[in-house]
Amino acid sequence: MVPFLAAGAGQSIEDAWTLARVLSRRQDDVPGALKEYEQRRLPRTTRIQAGARAVVKLMHETEANRIRDRNGRWKGMARIDPFAETSWGLAWDYDVVKATEGAPGEVLNVTGLREGKCLRRPESQRAFDLWKFAFRPEDVARGHDGLREAYDRFLTTNFPLPAGTIAVEDELGDVKAWRVAAPNAPRGNVVLHFHGGGYLIGSAKGSLEYASRLAAAVDGVCYTVDYRLAPEHPYPAAIDDAVAAYRALLARGVAASSILVSGESAGGGMAVALVLALRNAGDPLPAAILSVAPFADLTLSGPTIRAFNGDDPAANRDLLTFMGASYFQAHEPTDPLVSPLFGDLTGLPPLFVTASQGEVLLSDATRLAERAERAGLDVTLRIVEDSVHVYPIFPFLPETQTTMQELAVWARRNLRRNDMKSAAAE
Repeated sequence: MVPFLAAGAGQSIEDAWTLARVLSRRQDDVPGALKEYEQRRLPRTTRIQAGARAVVKLMHETEANRIRDRNGRWKGMARIDPFAETSWGLAWDYDVVKATEGAPGEVLNVTGLREGKCLRRPESQRAFDLWKFAFRPEDVARGHDGLREAYDRFLTTNFPLPAGTIAVEDELGDVKAWRVAAPNAPRGNVVLHFHGGGYLIGSAKGSLEYASRLAAAVDGVCYTVDYRLAPEHPYPAAIDDAVAAYRALLARGVAASSILVSGESAGGGMAVALVLALRNAGDPLPAAILSVAPFADLTLSGPTIRAFNGDDPAANRDLLTFMGASYFQAHEPTDPLVSPLFGDLTGLPPLFVTASQGEVLLSDATRLAERAERAGLDVTLRIVEDSVHVYPIFPFLPETQTTMQELAVWARRNLRRNDMKSAAAE
């Protein structure tokens, strides 16, 4: 155990207490007691070890730019976690006496998930397990570098581009993107999509499969954007790229009335923030917004951030703190272009919001929908049961298929086809 969470001696004490306690309860079954000891301690010590190794890397940065990025993240964390409750809580916010009396499945694993957590349906459990094993201990130990590689591996391995779909690298202004569509895709409607990943991880390439289904839903094409990531590129880099990409579509002759702005997780929040920025600048607004499980409040004040912490295999409170702080850094997290939940949503186009019951960002989705309704927007809110974060990226889920069908009907109602023979349609 490396010493950078000051946890090595603490883990030994926790080990000793747990071993003594399980042996005292199962004196006639020593092999069973030792198996229970392993079930209780292995996830816990793996989490601490991976966290400690990540801190080693963080503390010993030597390159000037990476030191700057690290320090910027710390400034952000001081804003939303001033007592280090989440950033260091994995080590000290643990009661070994209480934990040893609870079920072994309550222990948190390397990604902060309760080991015994399961979903009801086989297909939803399949999606849950994909999330659960997306990040390995060695990925977590490498900090955001490891998380990035792992997330792209997770997406490209499990969600390859379907046969018969064409994905072409493109640029919208000076922002890299991928254009995705079927070979015979009609001219007209365009989805401008922003991937998730907490502004820290993810890529346009990782979202190609989902982009192909978004294109089909609007009977057109989808551009998925490779906006710049934090901590190297903190706010406002991502929103600047989003605005530039949107304006590039307009410059190509694509009518605003034929554009659906879309995003999932952090991208779901950014989709709304983009339209706020466009409205404030006086640009033509897109026809509609799709926001899937939006990360819309980077202050982490949503009640489900705490209530479902440990139940969501895709995200937890300390990871969201790390990601959000990496993005806004010294900037104010309540800025509506950072956290659109705090914005004046008046005048925005129709909004489709969806999320899963039990995910940590559920309250971001429901509060965003409530605020939009109060602002007079045409809001569609769909909450699904027994599912996972950003469930629409999992094409095998029945709720995904239902939502995509509903989205297609909603898009036909709100988008006005652009029949111009523009470069975007070629």
